[in-house]
Amino acid sequence: MIAEFRTYGCAATDLARLVERLRAAAVPVLRDAGAEVVGPWTRVSDKGGELFYIVHWRDATHMENGWLEFVRDPRWIQARQHPIPITVSRDIWSP
Repeated sequence: MIAEFRTYGCAATDLARLVERLRAAAVPVLRDAGAEVVGPWTRVSDKGGELFYIVHWRDATHMENGWLEFVRDPRWIQARQHPIPITVSRDIWSP
């Protein structure tokens, strides 16, 4: 199993909307792709808002295929109709 630690940065005023989009749209799509999602956690600082969560995948191939399924899923495409400007970083952890 591998864990993908994801961090999204956004304006503090967009953080609640970003969390809601993750919970309502991204998590169900990721779960349908066979991933386990842990989180989210948030933090607000003078730099803006940050959203953190972890996605567990069976292996690197599962992660790659899961993200391909994710970006093509109609639920995710619809959720992105109202964009939220973000920065994204990720770290991949393995045992």
